[in-house]
Amino acid sequence: MTTLPNDDQADQTNDSARPKLNIATDKVSADFKDKMQEMRLADQEKAIEKEAKLLIMPYINLAAFAILPEAIGMVSEEDAKEASAVCFFKQEDTIRLATTKPNNPKLNEVVENFKKQDYAAEIYLISPHSLDRSLTFYKTIPKIKKIERGITISKDDLEKFKGQYTDLEDLANKT
Repeated sequence: MTTLPNDDQADQTNDSARPKLNIATDKVSADFKDKMQEMRLADQEKAIEKEAKLLIMPYINLAAFAILPEAIGMVSEEDAKEASAVCFFKQEDTIRLATTKPNNPKLNEVVENFKKQDYAAEIYLISPHSLDRSLTFYKTIPKIKKIERGITISKDDLEKFKGQYTDLEDLANKT
């Protein structure tokens, strides 16, 4: 006696054998995917905003916020990553920091360093998406390299040439 598959089993076997039906163009599919991502991020921002209210702290969405180099540079990139925080605002003796982890010990260390410099620090809660986007502003900060002028002679260099030359005339004759 042959048993016939029930409806669920028939659907499973036919799904794997059937080609996927594509009823949208690539552009429509990409737009749909982008819109779904946008909605997920909006939901995440709403959840973080609710969490901030529960923690009785301010919330900010930095995803569309331009951060000036003077502000972002107040905290080194290394410390920002370790503290999960960025400085997004600086005015006179006030700074505003945004973090995903308000209880992070490194964040507390950063805040204490600012207090020692007589800055009032305000801490805002942000989403991981806002933090990731804010960290990209470190690329806009120029990297300052130390410029050395003249000649640098180390102690090792002096020892190496100590017995080879007795005066400048010897040096000029050997070059």
